[in-house]
Amino acid sequence: MRLSKALFTPIALAAMLSTAQAQVITVGQNINVTKQSGSQSETAIAISRINSNLVTISSNGGGNMINKFSANGGASWANSAYAVPGGYDSGMAADSFGNIFLSYQVNQQTHVARSTDGGATYGFHAAIAGGGADHPEMAVGPGRVAGTTDLMFRDSVNGQSRIVNASSSGFGSTGAFTTQTNQGAGNFGSTAIGNNGRAAFTVMTSAGTAGPDNLTVRYDADGLGAGASFVNGATIVTQVGGWRPIPAQPSRTIDTQVSLQFDSSGGVHNNDLYMLYTQAANPTTNDTNIVIRRSSDNGATFSSEVRLNDDLGSNSQFFGRLAVDQTTGYLASVWYDARNSVGNNMVEVWGTVSMDGGTTWAKNFKISQGMSDGRTSNINNGNEFGDYIALDFYAGNLVTAWADSSNSTGDNPDLTKGLDIYYARATVAVPEPSTLLLTSLGLLFFFARRVKRS
Repeated sequence: MRLSKALFTPIALAAMLSTAQAQVITVGQNINVTKQSGSQSETAIAISRINSNLVTISSNGGGNMINKFSANGGASWANSAYAVPGGYDSGMAADSFGNIFLSYQVNQQTHVARSTDGGATYGFHAAIAGGGADHPEMAVGPGRVAGTTDLMFRDSVNGQSRIVNASSSGFGSTGAFTTQTNQGAGNFGSTAIGNNGRAAFTVMTSAGTAGPDNLTVRYDADGLGAGASFVNGATIVTQVGGWRPIPAQPSRTIDTQVSLQFDSSGGVHNNDLYMLYTQAANPTTNDTNIVIRRSSDNGATFSSEVRLNDDLGSNSQFFGRLAVDQTTGYLASVWYDARNSVGNNMVEVWGTVSMDGGTTWAKNFKISQGMSDGRTSNINNGNEFGDYIALDFYAGNLVTAWADSSNSTGDNPDLTKGLDIYYARATVAVPEPSTLLLTSLGLLFFFARRVKRS
């Protein structure tokens, strides 16, 4: 069979570009961060925007919040000086000045702290007035005022979404917090801040079942402030509800684990809003998948779903996380994946990267070196894997943290009977234009000779 040159050229170029995209992602070794008896889970992570060697991790463990930091890119870890007895449900976000913000709860009250040294210490703390709060979700992004950063988190109080926001004007700076209540019902969601302080959040609005459920988006296009007013955007139907049992998480269950991110990179997809979540064909199948949509109008409307996991089977994927590298506009996602589990009840961590605004994605790559079982390894605790894992992405550095019982590093004191927090760093490098051109020409020459000979 002979191929025409007109048909052959785009095919070869597409194959070359696909290969190049897959080859520039390099996954580093797994590192056990906690090395602690008992089980730790529900982790948050942040990488400094002024020194990519500074990485910090927070997690639940033993009734207390565990805070760790690394000054060498994650090769080794030390305890943070910031101890939080009884802390849980932590979140992290890093701003462009070098500040790292930590949100968490103690006795259903939301707290915020700030570090200027990559999580080694925290010199600022604020306790948000009012109890009964649940599931704080935090985001930072470019502020309404040039040269500032806006900080926002959403939690639920008495079933209503509460927005708490502040502004940072530099390194080691955080202004007063403003609390805005009654922003609509819902829980188990995500928040995002984009250029000029534009803000969005999404929540599950009927989260008490295995599914189906609604993901409701609310946004404020003109920026956060004392008079911030969120309006209703799109409502997305997902077949995964707030308490969906699957073989890998039968007791704790899973939810849609929605993840919201703005692109503020200044690139082709600047100001676009991405929403990643877990989807399924119906409320009972165990074939759950990680999908993403994109909005160009702050969340008023969204594109159709694109599935990220490229497995061919019907096993579960869950706890997806999304991050945007604001230096390039590239997207990254990681998740728990049971594709290699015969019983669909043990998981690895997998990921992928998009370089074109989520239209196409690199071939999935495995991040974890071992396979974990949350059902039997979370000692004396029905929490299993908890509720989420962690991801951050900056300047080509993709850092992730998760609960792992594989003991693949050989330093879990409970062997495979407890969950430790593991860390891995992947790098996403872009080929030089000259290298890309030479590779393209080489492939074209090679295949052209084969076509001519056939």
